[in-house]
Amino acid sequence: MERVIDLNEPPIVGKKYLLRCIKTIGFQYGKTHNLPVIGDFHTDQEIIGFSDEHIHVDWRFLSRSDWSDFSNKGNRADLVYSRVISRQYVVGETERVLRCNRDFPPFPLQIPEHHIEWFPQLEKFYCTSSSQIDCKERCPHRGINLSSIACNKNGIKVCPAHGLQWDSKGDLVPQVFGKK
Repeated sequence: MERVIDLNEPPIVGKKYLLRCIKTIGFQYGKTHNLPVIGDFHTDQEIIGFSDEHIHVDWRFLSRSDWSDFSNKGNRADLVYSRVISRQYVVGETERVLRCNRDFPPFPLQIPEHHIEWFPQLEKFYCTSSSQIDCKERCPHRGINLSSIACNKNGIKVCPAHGLQWDSKGDLVPQVFGKK
């Protein structure tokens, strides 16, 4: 069985894979969930001041019923990116075989009318970093494997954890407030 963390290309929708899951209690509507996750537990204190230890859901493998719950009954796919899982709700970890149900939904475009408050700080940090960043394989922010992420229609890979965008050369593609 292929492990998602070992993939060098995006998973195929409809195919089953082995991936890391966390069991939560009381996170969403008081229900127990076994959620597929991407990356590791972390805080984002040093750049954006978010001190809660959390992990991100791998939305591609979320069940249809959980997807409906997390995305406002499927009407707001952009809402899923604001949902992180705080460690306080996690009661266990395991590996499970799950079917890939969808590609990642588009990360919300950062425009003045609708933007993530902390995003400009995060993007500025990587735009002004003194070290050369090569993001063909992994996002430098939290090490998310970008090999298993499909490019968008413009040939850009968007990190599913925090929304940083990378071109085929591994360079950051700024998007704060819709500027490309």
